[in-house]
Amino acid sequence: MGRWDGETLVADLTREAAYESLASDVATVDNVGLVKPLANGTTTVRAHLDGQTFDVAVQVTSVDSQPPSFDHDVIPILARTGCSTGACHASQYGKGDFKLSLLGFAPEQDHAPIVRERSQRRVSAVDPSASLILTKPTLEVAHGGGRRFARDSYEYNLLLEWIRSGMPGPQKDAAKVVDLLVEPPTRVYRSGETQQLRVTAVFSDGRRQDVTQRAIYDSMSEAVVSVTPSGLMKAEDSGQAPVMVRYLGQAKISLVVVPFTGTDPAELASFTPNNFIDELALKKWRQLGLSPAPLCSDETFVRRVFLDALGTLPPPQRVEQFLASTETDKRDQLIDEVLGLTGDPNRDVWVNEWSAYWALKWGDLIRNNRNDLGDGGMWSMYNWTRAA
Repeated sequence: MGRWDGETLVADLTREAAYESLASDVATVDNVGLVKPLANGTTTVRAHLDGQTFDVAVQVTSVDSQPPSFDHDVIPILARTGCSTGACHASQYGKGDFKLSLLGFAPEQDHAPIVRERSQRRVSAVDPSASLILTKPTLEVAHGGGRRFARDSYEYNLLLEWIRSGMPGPQKDAAKVVDLLVEPPTRVYRSGETQQLRVTAVFSDGRRQDVTQRAIYDSMSEAVVSVTPSGLMKAEDSGQAPVMVRYLGQAKISLVVVPFTGTDPAELASFTPNNFIDELALKKWRQLGLSPAPLCSDETFVRRVFLDALGTLPPPQRVEQFLASTETDKRDQLIDEVLGLTGDPNRDVWVNEWSAYWALKWGDLIRNNRNDLGDGGMWSMYNWTRAA
């Protein structure tokens, strides 16, 4: 990330910097800053950009002590490449007599189909590179699911190393992922800017591991932000949208904000919040570069209050009374009246309508219906919700 004095500007310079490892026999670094450990020891990774340098101390340990983990490495790769999705081998009956659990939620069920089923035809301990789990996703052998990754890709090499290591299965005492740290969690972008996400998994034993290459990325609005399988985001157009990041049952988002242009700052400066909701909205408007709409008319306000709170239009006489009133807080009074909060029985006449309307909404939300609960159960739940 780069910062400039004089302006509050932040930019991802990952793909603009040049990198070198001062001890390439210990670890190497590629053109996007990805470090690959080779041997135990220490080195320094140096980044160069615009005449400036930045050093990162790297210590490599236990290079040869552990093979790839089936739980933490193989399962996420199969999910990320789409092999264990509902449209592929995790469908109800699998594909091609090969069935996996959905997104690897049950690793203990997935090891045997990969390693043991069909006379061990999917993996080859004698010639690991000839394993179907490698040759089909790379289309060296015909595959109905198409190409899922390339030969010599990270995914290919990880699965190849796992096969060469004897294809160890899931461990009952393996640490569980308890949290994900996604960086940056939120950021303001200009249209066209890119940002490489970094994802760190936090395990139940306290260990932390960079899982950027094994996480799954999904944009919740492609019109605002796109994201590649490797986690490189690009701000496409004005708006706000999250990118969801998933890894082994955990999910977090990175919020992308691309402000609108052409907003008159004077419109925001002249806006006076009427309540704490307005204060929060004003903060978001400033971030997005939006101007607030003017206050609606009294005619519109009274109609909206009744429709939103009660699901019905206001009685004509109440509209006339509201429009004729000159009290400065008449809008607040109308809201309290509709919600039954005035304390005056003569004014709190909409309580029953309000309770019935929102009990119905809650019933829809929690699926309170006679098909599942019967008439008695359905009415008991409805009446309890309404009284509450």
